[in-house]
Amino acid sequence: MFAHVMDMTPKRVDYLYGLSYKDLIWKLVPRVILPDKPDPKLGQLFGHMYQILAIDDTTTSINFPQLVELYVNFGIIGVVLGMFIIS
Repeated sequence: MFAHVMDMTPKRVDYLYGLSYKDLIWKLVPRVILPDKPDPKLGQLFGHMYQILAIDDTTTSINFPQLVELYVNFGIIGVVLGMFIIS
């Protein structure tokens, strides 16, 4: 998956520039406390952007691994810096 994403970004798919981290604060709040919290459906967005899912597939979600998410957002610099932050 990482090789596929590297091949397509940024030639065919632009970097997200942090878009997938926009609602990071909401991930810390459990749905029990806030049942209507935003659900960005990143698995759907990612799958369609990288042509992993069929156009008419609206139910399947693709796993968005941290390393791939760092690359999709910020390129190789994001991967290197993100790995230092994560570890």
